[in-house]
Amino acid sequence: MSIQEKLRNPVVQQYSLEIALPLLGYLFFGWTIPVIIAFYFMDYFASEITRNRRHNKIFSSQESTERLKFCLGIGISILLFCGASFFAFQSLMVAGSNSDVLVIEVIEFAKNEGWYLLPVVYLAGHIKDVMTFYAPRRFLNYDFSLTLKYYSIEIMLQFMLICTGLYLWAFYKIPDVPALIAFVCIKIVFDQLLVRNLRKKALKSI
Repeated sequence: MSIQEKLRNPVVQQYSLEIALPLLGYLFFGWTIPVIIAFYFMDYFASEITRNRRHNKIFSSQESTERLKFCLGIGISILLFCGASFFAFQSLMVAGSNSDVLVIEVIEFAKNEGWYLLPVVYLAGHIKDVMTFYAPRRFLNYDFSLTLKYYSIEIMLQFMLICTGLYLWAFYKIPDVPALIAFVCIKIVFDQLLVRNLRKKALKSI
């Protein structure tokens, strides 16, 4: 696949958006690390909505009777998102002597930019799913039970990474640039190596 074809790929475009927006925000729009953390949680929230919609499509297409597992998957998603959000808030409170200022920065970001960035991030993910998952009917290729099994592993590991990263940033006062570089590198490795392999395991055996 040529570079031009890769750039036209909705998956590449959506993933590039996730990586580029925090970097552009920091370099050109004055985003601080707390604001980038807030943006990441917006992306996390939107991703969980689109992901659970994919799970619902897999579940419906197979006429699975495992509705309890489906509800459990949604419950885990909500629980871990709320837990990570609470940990992020606590990290902001201990990140420095001016913790109130950090919280105000996040609130101002939500008021000024967050209200339209959240729909943009969600829409980008939804369009990607329509073109790469729903339209080509790839939901028929996945085993529902395996999908939830490997999803649970993925989201648990993601939760631990989030909490570990926030703890290191807050308690060890990591400077902005190294923190941002570490975030981008870890996200790329996590998504491209671990997540991709876990999702391949959820495919039906032929």
